[in-house]
Order: sequence, then C-alpha cells, then structure tokens
Amino acid sequence: MTGIQITPAERLLASFVALSLFSAVFISYSFDQSVHWLGFAPAAAPGVLLAGLGFYLRTQKRRPQMSGFLISTGIYVLFGAFMAITIFCFFPILRPPVDAYLFQIDAFWGYDWTRAVAWAASMPAVGKLMGWVYHSSLWQVIATLGLLAACNRPQTMHQFLLAGFVALIVTVWVWMMFPSFGPAAYLPVPIAHSQAINLIVDPAYGAVLQDHAINGIPQIGPETIIGAIAFPSFHTVMLCLILWYCKNTPAFWAMVVLNSLMVPAILIHGGHHVTDVLGGVATSILCIWIAHRMLPDTPNGPKTDPA
Repeated sequence: MTGIQITPAERLLASFVALSLFSAVFISYSFDQSVHWLGFAPAAAPGVLLAGLGFYLRTQKRRPQMSGFLISTGIYVLFGAFMAITIFCFFPILRPPVDAYLFQIDAFWGYDWTRAVAWAASMPAVGKLMGWVYHSSLWQVIATLGLLAACNRPQTMHQFLLAGFVALIVTVWVWMMFPSFGPAAYLPVPIAHSQAINLIVDPAYGAVLQDHAINGIPQIGPETIIGAIAFPSFHTVMLCLILWYCKNTPAFWAMVVLNSLMVPAILIHGGHHVTDVLGGVATSILCIWIAHRMLPDTPNGPKTDPA
C-alpha cells in the first residue's frame, strides 16, 4: 500500500499552517479573546478537503500536477483562515495609529484620497471595473498556483506560496508596530461618489475598524473578518508576487493587462495611503528574497519522498 507522499517544500509550507494555527490559539487565550472556533470550520474545511484530494490523486492516480495544485491550494486556504484569526486577536490596538504621518507623506506626493474617489466617480464604469480588479486578487493567487502547476513548475509554485506566507507574517508584524487604518477611516466622501463606483472601503468600513481599534471585538467570528491592515498594503504584495512568479509563463502579459488598474484600485477602493503601496512593494522584494533562501532554486521537476 502506497503511503502519503509529501515533498520537503510541502512540509515546510505545512509547518507555516501549523504555526498560524498555534499562534491563533495561543494569542487568543493569552489575550482572553473569545473566538467562535466552530464558526471557522466552513472556512477551513475546503482547505482540508482540497489537500486530502490532492494526496489521494498523488498516491492513487499518479497525477502530480493536479495533486500539487490541490495540495498547495488547500495549504493556502488553511494558512489564510488561521492568520485572519490571529490578526483580529490584536484588537483593540494599544499603539497610536501612524496615519497622521502617512497623510503628510500623501500631501508631499500631492495625493488626496477624497479627490481620487471623486475622479473615479466621474467615470463610474472605470471605477466599478477597478473594484472588480481589486476583488480579483485572491482568485488570481489561486489561478497563479494552477498556472504554475500546469506548467510543471512545482518549485516556483512553492516559492510563490512561501513568499506570500512570509510576507503576510511580516505585514502583520509591521502593522502591530505601526498600526494604521487608511484614509477611509478618517475622511468623509459624498455618498453619491461612493455609490457611483460601489466603493469597497468607504467611511462606514473605516468606522468599523476604528471601533475595533478602540473597543476590541467581543467574539471573533467569520462575520468580523474584514481587511484591517493598511500599511503595508497586502493587496500590493499579492500583485507583486503574482507578476513576479508569472513572469516566465504564457500568462504574464495577460496578468499585466488584468492588473493594469490594480494600483489605483488599491489606493481608491482599498482606501490606502501612497506609503501603503510603497511598503507593499518593499515587503514583496524582501520576502521573495527570503523565500528563495528558504527554498533555493532547483530544477523544476515533480519530486516526492514518502512520509
């Protein structure tokens, strides 16, 4: 009977999942933060099912590319679910937000979020398209995993995932040290402008973050999980990683075209400061470097070793 076959890279990625689960449990109990653990089962279950199906296909059907994609996607889903819990355990925020300084940097660059929203509202079709592009980030990550698996590049696929995992940890650490919530938490915009483009991160969204920051969250559940980190922008991180790891694939230019509106979408729909985007780029560069040190480049071939 063939045992479960798992690659060293998958073991490393799985260790990040275990670390994220441990941190969520440890921090929630340390901070006496109530978590509706059972409520997160529907979010975690797809990750378990995808990984399980992937191992089945690897051991029983000998389909390395499909199995690698499913296992990686399952690991990605689990890591994201547990890290979301960890992030929200840090509310209320004890350190003063740094948004006042980031507004000064915005002014230096001549950037004003409310004017940017008004500009997008003057072209509603473009503004709504930017919202669609902004929402596509998570699906683009999964598409990138599938693309790299289809191109038989498991090493690159695992480096892509690892860079993302490390980047999220770095992003959370920076945000804990220098918390910020973005312009939408402080600046009003006309309702007509918000409705014209279906603004994603609007002042109401920002008010929820401000309340969490001051009062905390009575119980963390799936309904409380929203994008909370402004600096550095993790949407920017995802954009950089997707383009970097797709650069030698047939889909590279398609990804460039698809993401041509992503930066203005991050600023406008994501309610970000300019510094958030620059911080996201810097975080991406650092974490790509770290990922390639942890998983050095080797010939991209499907390799497994029996567990």
